[in-house]
Amino acid sequence: KGFVDRFYRELAAVDRDSAKIISWLSAEEYEHLRSRQTEHLEFLLSADLTEEAHCAKARAVGEIHAFIGVSASSLVRAITVYMHQFDDASLKFQLGRKDFNNLESIITSRLSTELSEELEAEEHISAQFQEGLNAIDALSRTNTSWQNFNEQLLEILCGLPAIKAAWIGAPDDLGQFVVNFEHYGDEIDKVLQAYPDRIELPSVLTQATGSQGSTGLAFRTGQVQRINNFSTSLNAEKWRNVAKHVGIRSSVSVPILDAQRNSIAVLTLYGAYPGMFESPHRASFSHQLGFIVSQTWAQFDQDSGATISIHEINRWREALYGDGLHFVYQPIIDLHTGKLNKVEALARLDLSDGRTIMPGQFIPRLNERQIIYLFRKGLDSSLRQLSAWHENKKMKGIGLSLNLPLEALLNSHCIDWVRDALSRFNVSANHLWLEVLEHSETEDHVHMISQMQKLNELGVHLAMDDLGSGYSSLIRLNKMPFDTVKIDQALLRSAYDDPPRIIKFISALIRMTQIIDLDVVVEGLEHPDLVETARILGAKFGQGYGIAFPMPPNQLESWMDNQKPNSPISAPTTPMGALATHLLYIENAAHKYSPILEEKDPTLCPTAKLIMRIERFIKQIKKIKSFTLSA
Repeated sequence: KGFVDRFYRELAAVDRDSAKIISWLSAEEYEHLRSRQTEHLEFLLSADLTEEAHCAKARAVGEIHAFIGVSASSLVRAITVYMHQFDDASLKFQLGRKDFNNLESIITSRLSTELSEELEAEEHISAQFQEGLNAIDALSRTNTSWQNFNEQLLEILCGLPAIKAAWIGAPDDLGQFVVNFEHYGDEIDKVLQAYPDRIELPSVLTQATGSQGSTGLAFRTGQVQRINNFSTSLNAEKWRNVAKHVGIRSSVSVPILDAQRNSIAVLTLYGAYPGMFESPHRASFSHQLGFIVSQTWAQFDQDSGATISIHEINRWREALYGDGLHFVYQPIIDLHTGKLNKVEALARLDLSDGRTIMPGQFIPRLNERQIIYLFRKGLDSSLRQLSAWHENKKMKGIGLSLNLPLEALLNSHCIDWVRDALSRFNVSANHLWLEVLEHSETEDHVHMISQMQKLNELGVHLAMDDLGSGYSSLIRLNKMPFDTVKIDQALLRSAYDDPPRIIKFISALIRMTQIIDLDVVVEGLEHPDLVETARILGAKFGQGYGIAFPMPPNQLESWMDNQKPNSPISAPTTPMGALATHLLYIENAAHKYSPILEEKDPTLCPTAKLIMRIERFIKQIKKIKSFTLSA
């Protein structure tokens, strides 16, 4: 112990960086360090020490030194001090010249091995952090969503050596930080769940050092801030006990800046060793990380308004978990009869200021846990409503359609959630349709198909949503247990840009799905001409603003009372419908109107009837104009 104490005193005197690292330690930590150093000295002096064992131990020590920020120059000075202390200690044993030289040679060789292995360990650690930066930079250049970027960013960071946890957050209107994205290890997650009320997040409105943490300071200053040791830093006092419990020793907080270099959020990392983010290598890493993330957020903001206001996203989250989440229902009708077949449940978020946020805005900002929460709330709320509707004789038998996100589908509890909800609300499984997006992709296709088959065995209908928006094939449609497909509403909206091509494409999709015995729902029927076109092309079901807007549940019955039945189409009444009819004539010789074409009697052709009707209308308008001018 005397050797170790003298070693640290001399090292602190000749090397400023080492002195700084030692100063971070609490008395308990310094005593632990002395104990480990004593063990290491005995290890170095062991007569039966093998080179393999020595290299492995030196490499492990080198990694720790790399994490706490011991530089190469500090290592060299430490080795020099070690040799000096050893020489002084050896003189006390009054060894002969030969023995002294032999012992000095062995110690010098072993310390040389120490230095070599430790320097190699530092290079290895630095290379891993650089690879992490490269992966984040590559991620920032991919065509991904803002939500996915942040989640994958934290996953990459927490995959780096000795990073215990990471989160991104921003202060709310009261200056209290709110977690927007997080990635914690299992041990830390358990502690957070066990003591939720005892862990207070940082604040930016207080000047008290211990209440801001590195996170609050980073947001206020717009600069990288560190806590080098949670055991001794005044800025970490509030979180000291929790940090010790989960093995967190240090942190770095990196501000995410907008184009004007104002803080909009903070990314905070937690390390397993003191001083982990202080060394020049790690400081450079932190600054590069901040630059990449800030640039990427700015690009998302420019492209899609993803970061217009992180405070706004916090308000959405509060509404999601509070009383702001509710569901409206859009009718899906039988296009041939006009009767209601089912309704689709659609989520809405009502904010305290009276605004309503649509799912296209808030769902892309949800993480996996929140998406699953939304699905389960939607399942319960809409099945409860369906059960109430079924008590009404006029509404008995209508079905319910609900989006099933991939995150929920792949969860091992998904089948139980659906089964339990159906049982609780006494709804038959054949009244429930779960919609899976066509472009939902996963590496675990086997598990995905297995989950879908279990839902199918439960009696639940499965619908492929947004057919035509991705690259699904007949093989995929045939492989997965779908019984319904929904044609992407974006296709319908684009029909006005290039009607012949889009109508042909939609017609092909309808025929393709009918060939393999799937029901077709055409979404996006926003105008009468699109409704008529879908009917002429043979779609069984339709949905869109041209049929009915999404409505609160208490309005559905009155809508049904006012809904008129559809009459058979004897002739198209809109130009788009006429075009669809004409294209069917051309493509399908077996169409019921094809004999009319062979007889070449234009008065019997439904398209010709529409043209003649339009001509008569134009003539009437001309007569009215002529009469007005003469008068």
